[in-house]
Amino acid sequence: MMKRLNREGYLTAMFLTIWLVPASAQLADQAEAQALEPDSGQLLDQVYQLEQSIVQLEQRSGAFDPRMGELSSTLASRLAELELHEAALDSIQRADQNLKINLGLYAPEREPLLRMAFEQHIALRDVEAAQAELEHLVWLAARSLDAMDAQYIPRLLELARWHFSRYLTEMNDESLGQLEEATGYLEDAREIYQVNSLPYQMEFVDLYIAVNKAASEFLPAVQYSQSSGQSSRFDRDRIRLERLVGDVCDLGYSADEEQASRCERAGETQLRRRLQISSETNYYDSYDLDVNHTALFVNRAYQRVRQVLEEAYNDSLKFENPMLHVGSLLKTADWFLLYGHENNAREVYGVAAEMAKTMGVEEIFATDRPHPIPPQSVYSQLFDLAEQPASGSIRVRADIDADGKIESISFVNIEMEDSAEAGRVASQVIRTRFRPALANGQPVSFEGYEFNVHL
Repeated sequence: MMKRLNREGYLTAMFLTIWLVPASAQLADQAEAQALEPDSGQLLDQVYQLEQSIVQLEQRSGAFDPRMGELSSTLASRLAELELHEAALDSIQRADQNLKINLGLYAPEREPLLRMAFEQHIALRDVEAAQAELEHLVWLAARSLDAMDAQYIPRLLELARWHFSRYLTEMNDESLGQLEEATGYLEDAREIYQVNSLPYQMEFVDLYIAVNKAASEFLPAVQYSQSSGQSSRFDRDRIRLERLVGDVCDLGYSADEEQASRCERAGETQLRRRLQISSETNYYDSYDLDVNHTALFVNRAYQRVRQVLEEAYNDSLKFENPMLHVGSLLKTADWFLLYGHENNAREVYGVAAEMAKTMGVEEIFATDRPHPIPPQSVYSQLFDLAEQPASGSIRVRADIDADGKIESISFVNIEMEDSAEAGRVASQVIRTRFRPALANGQPVSFEGYEFNVHL
């Protein structure tokens, strides 16, 4: 065993010295630590063999032999598995250069390499470099596709998810531009659907709802300052959410008062940050009263989604698609619910439930239990760009009322070292809005709904 460990340490040092000079001490330490693990040992053997093959091939055939690109690509993949991301990027660059020389700048074979580079930059938390790689991927696809080709849609949706992820990560006064970028790519995708007479995919609709809901919540000062009734309702919601944060922290850390208090303080701080209203926001120019760009973008969010949902419903009739038909109705009801139009939501839920029963798709939509709705339902599809990602896992149990709001909540299982981080997660979870369970076509409350929290 000792002989094997020493050999792996030697191979690692040799690899870092010969192939990756100059390599950082951090990478060397990381590789040396991972060499002690059985799985990593096998990978290191492969890395050493690949490095030797590359050196020998270059001596025989030169740096531009096509096989050099293949070997460098495989080497990059193994380095990525070892989490040696900077070293992987070096190998990716060499492999990509080889492909460009042998197959051309627009060769589709470059795409896996660019995708791997994108992933390495994310792992290194280099957001700007990762975005450049993603845009490069889309540019490469654009060279071989018509601008209105339906195959272009997944690329646009990925760009929209990327900018939405950046918005959720940054969450500051300057990050509205990320939402505008995401909306622009979604509108491009929408146009392609329409030009090709294609029905909207539910993935597109969910993301469209999530991004525009976030936009409609941005700088909400005017909405609430103009109406004391709206302000009063906002205050009631804030108090309800703060109570839920306190309850979940007290129950989750019942044996440790200090941890419970730390959890509650962090959760309430995060909640106030998300619900903060700036009384200084001015949507109108005081001289000519023209609505500014921000106001136009934010205030049109609700109608943008309403229009897309209407188009999705019309598509379902046109294509005689029962799944799309019921799905579009349920998502329309969800949208009403997100904006507090509970009566409209109940009416549309009733129509959707009856339609699902008539069309025989009732079980597919599982209307007998709650379901998270956008934006929460799309979080698992987004990119984790936080500088220090939350680690661990949380499972909660919640009672959901007939309007899709959480009435009570508790941790079923919590595996997080930092109780403050758990409080911040809780502040997000309690704001989740659900599609309520339906019984006889009407929304009803549901007790004991359990779900895992996406960190």
